[in-house]
Amino acid sequence: MTSEEIADQVYFEPLSLKSVEMIIQNENIDSIIYTIGGQNALNIFLEMVESKTHQKYDINFLGPSYQSVMETESRELFKELMLDLKLQIAESYTANSVNEAMIYAEKIGFPISIRPTLTMGGTGGGFAEDIEEFDEKVRTALDLSPANEVLIEKSLKGTVELEYEMIRDHQGTVLNLAQLENIDPVGIHTGDSMVVAPILSLDNKTVQEMRDICCQILNATNMVGGCNVQLSYDPVDDKIYVIEINPRLSRSSALASKSVAYPIAQISTLVYLGYPLSELLNLTTHDSSAAFEPSIDYIVTKLPKFAFDKFTNLSEDLGFQMKATGEAYSFGESFEISFLRALNSLYFNLDDSLLKKYKYFSDQRILEQLGKYGYDRIFLIFEAFKRNISFEQIKSQTKMRDYFLNKFKNISLNYKSLMKQSNQMTNLQMLDSCSGEIDSKTNTYFYTEDRDEAPQIPTGKKSYLIIGPGPIKIGQGIEFDFACTKLIQQLRKMGHHTIVMNNNPSTNSTDLEVADTLIVAPYSRETIVTAYKKFNCEGIFLTYGGQTAFNCYQFIKNDNLNIVDISPDTLNITENRDAFYEWCMQEDIKVPRSKYILKKERLKDIDLDFPVILRPSFVTGGEGMIVFSSPEELNKYCTQNKSIFPIYVDEFITGIEFECDAICDGKEALTPFFMEHLDPPGVHSGDSNVVFPSISLKNSAKERLQNLINHITQNLGHKGLINFQFVYHQEEFYLIEVNVRASRSLPLYEKSIKGSLINLSLDVLLNNHSIQEINTQDLKNIYKYNLKLPFYSTKKLSGILALVGANMQSTGEVIAQSDQSLMETFRKGLEMTHHTPSSNQKTIIVYDETEKDELIQKESMEKLTEFFTFIELKDLTYSLFDQTDLNVYFTLSHWNKCLYRGIFKPEKLKQLRKLIGDQNNIISSPGLLRILFTTMNKNISENEASYAI
Repeated sequence: MTSEEIADQVYFEPLSLKSVEMIIQNENIDSIIYTIGGQNALNIFLEMVESKTHQKYDINFLGPSYQSVMETESRELFKELMLDLKLQIAESYTANSVNEAMIYAEKIGFPISIRPTLTMGGTGGGFAEDIEEFDEKVRTALDLSPANEVLIEKSLKGTVELEYEMIRDHQGTVLNLAQLENIDPVGIHTGDSMVVAPILSLDNKTVQEMRDICCQILNATNMVGGCNVQLSYDPVDDKIYVIEINPRLSRSSALASKSVAYPIAQISTLVYLGYPLSELLNLTTHDSSAAFEPSIDYIVTKLPKFAFDKFTNLSEDLGFQMKATGEAYSFGESFEISFLRALNSLYFNLDDSLLKKYKYFSDQRILEQLGKYGYDRIFLIFEAFKRNISFEQIKSQTKMRDYFLNKFKNISLNYKSLMKQSNQMTNLQMLDSCSGEIDSKTNTYFYTEDRDEAPQIPTGKKSYLIIGPGPIKIGQGIEFDFACTKLIQQLRKMGHHTIVMNNNPSTNSTDLEVADTLIVAPYSRETIVTAYKKFNCEGIFLTYGGQTAFNCYQFIKNDNLNIVDISPDTLNITENRDAFYEWCMQEDIKVPRSKYILKKERLKDIDLDFPVILRPSFVTGGEGMIVFSSPEELNKYCTQNKSIFPIYVDEFITGIEFECDAICDGKEALTPFFMEHLDPPGVHSGDSNVVFPSISLKNSAKERLQNLINHITQNLGHKGLINFQFVYHQEEFYLIEVNVRASRSLPLYEKSIKGSLINLSLDVLLNNHSIQEINTQDLKNIYKYNLKLPFYSTKKLSGILALVGANMQSTGEVIAQSDQSLMETFRKGLEMTHHTPSSNQKTIIVYDETEKDELIQKESMEKLTEFFTFIELKDLTYSLFDQTDLNVYFTLSHWNKCLYRGIFKPEKLKQLRKLIGDQNNIISSPGLLRILFTTMNKNISENEASYAI
């Protein structure tokens, strides 16, 4: 959404009232929409109203009124409203202190739900079974709530959870756009739950009664625009409970919108502007009004994607706090088919290995695991039914409805035949949200067995199939959807018909208006080849959707499809580590010394200097990459993981890491600028602080590096997008890797220059232009300093004690830009990642004694003490660490080693605070130190850093 095509003006600023005020002044803003940007945007709206900032600038808010928002966001006002409407809610009280909460806990009795006010993703929420657990969780919830308020509620855990996506206009027209049912019971955050639409396990009378309740609430609060109502149904006492209402577009809005082909955000925006629903065009039928409720005759399934493979010390049990990093969705004529397609979308060519993992579990262990609500619960359920563990036992542990358990039993007992049926991809069916009552004209399709409704391509247009990024995981994030979306937009501008295949509802590329045609499907040979032939495609693009799309090449390479952006020879050289090393040796390109080991017995033949890094082929996000400091460490790992062979290891070299994104024409590369990693090699590029253009490369070094890139390009013969990564070591540039696809850093490039590498890459690929022939006049820097900082989900994934190194672990990133100084740019980035120095709270920098000798000058430190507190590593002994009951984020670093990320128990934190005072922001990064102590150096010239190469 930060692409220049989306808005007239884009600001990369901290999400704060101060930033909003600055933009109001710069752009002469008169109206603000605050319900599209989630809870952060809503919180800024509340802050503006309460500080009367809107009156100062005469701002008109487009959306529900302040009173409407407060009646839904304030736990106490919401409770009063529900009681006035005579609606069922769980017994609850709001508290602003621990003592107050304790009094209410005695009234309610355990178990208790804890819900902080004005947080999102379940942050700070949870269940408490006893007073000790309650005390700890209330303190955390109060600390994380911007309003310092928490709802203490009688637990509804184990009941049925449902969501209704609603919309209401100023005239009082209320529509129910989608009904979502969580397969998992209350107790698992909706973002982590398996979800279906429409509601399947309840009778129509109950479904309609819930709809009436939602309409009643929206009218009572005078709600305007899209909103989300969460309800609970207790089948024991046949009661419906209202959980909460989000007076904004929610996390589920994207899923709901794309499930029923109703553009909720677009119609809501028009409603905010004052249009009644009756006067807006129905974008599904294109010939009636938007004042209609979708009705679907297919089943939608959403499954969450988790990152537990990245965090081995993280609890895999699910609860109030959302832990999923992404999701996949699918369509089908039956529950079984829809569910299996979603499962295939989630795991990329699902095979039996995931099921075999549980065959050695005892029956008791399976039942115990089911009671913990683990992320792998569906495979445990399959295994339990396969063993004929009793239905009642499984139901008792999972708290799932009979309807879903019977469906899972059917899948388990007929797994192979149902999987085969779900993979039959011969025909395409249009997404019809009118159930055949009105002609539907959506652009969205899914695979079916009987109907075939693939549209005709307009005469004179070539059609291209684009494979999207799939579900978001660490290392394969939204940045690849940016590249994919930009590609689609440019292809359409060039007059081509675009077909995108993707299965992630939270991406721009699956928006109803981005591509000419959208196919929602798991990635397999059958889905891709069928789509290619149905639309008589001219070609297929695989490199713009990241590694997931890139990997699809492996199962379509023998089908004679025109793959526009991949050469088989190039792919083998760049992705196969052994071939890559041999090719570099042949072309006289410096790379770290490497060794290819076919089996464990040959480990003794490794004649490399340690440390070494294990580099698997065909992976993303550093998956499987590990640094070993000794032969013993490597041997131990290989003994425990015998199936990893053959393996490839490189000598681990120190130095400064650089990377660049470029366009190749087969002979020459266009490289706008080089990006410089401020963290040392060994910290994954996705986790590194990165500055661009480079601050330390002299012109002579840039020329050397550009010549090296051209040499690689000429001999590689690749055309299209490419990403290079180098390490500068002992006055030489060593090639670490080459990615012949859109990279994670490409959006950073695109958003810091005028022009677009993605757009220009199509001139090379489709128009056969050389680098010399394409127009590069616009490829100029917008800002002097651009800085990328990683963001870690430590508040969500509480309990992390992970080593940050070659395996990427950040879940997001921010980009800070400025012309003033790198220090100013960095301060802005700190605020974006919520490490904001304030008058009573400084950010703590932990540094190693060796870092002090190399980087820290006394006069620099004195200047920075206004903003930062500095603590030497030797003052923080490792005895402070405790790996149990972890809840406070802390980091330690070593300049020449790796970045450690750990957690302290509360009592250990007290010991720490004796050393450092009462501050809460504690961060450390080698790259951070490098920024601080080089930019503060008086000798730095305007154009070059004092340590320039």
